[in-house]
Amino acid sequence: MANVNISVLIAAKYDEKDNSITSVIDEFDYDENGNDFSVVFIVNGCKDENSPLEYDFFIRKLEEEKENTKNKFMYLFSAELDIDGASGENGGRSFPSGYPNGFFSIGGENVNVSFAGKGYYELEVFQVKSDEEKNSIERYREYRENNITPAALYCFEVK
Repeated sequence: MANVNISVLIAAKYDEKDNSITSVIDEFDYDENGNDFSVVFIVNGCKDENSPLEYDFFIRKLEEEKENTKNKFMYLFSAELDIDGASGENGGRSFPSGYPNGFFSIGGENVNVSFAGKGYYELEVFQVKSDEEKNSIERYREYRENNITPAALYCFEVK
């Protein structure tokens, strides 16, 4: 039986060279030119098979502003993690485990996001389970329509 855990956070900066995180963030000052930050994720556990794990990262606005409804949700990136001790495509590092198919991986992505105004948002992380080639919008709609629970959430405010 597989047991995989993912944690996600937003930081001012993630340095993949030395896996350092600067200032965990739970609120931003709204900037119409966009906000720069890093999405950092830690994945660990034991899998049934030695295959990569893939996750989609989205941001969704929790309260809709009447004057501006663009960007209700936005795709950030997808991360594929190898669990054999190799690094995934989003930098970071993976470490071997003493358990069969056990692993620990940390990675991150530096992003710039133009938020849809002030309000509450959440970073939603979904494990990609389908082999079908779908774009990020189609996958997100499928997650929402099928009531698929995110693998991880991180709530924050844009003031």
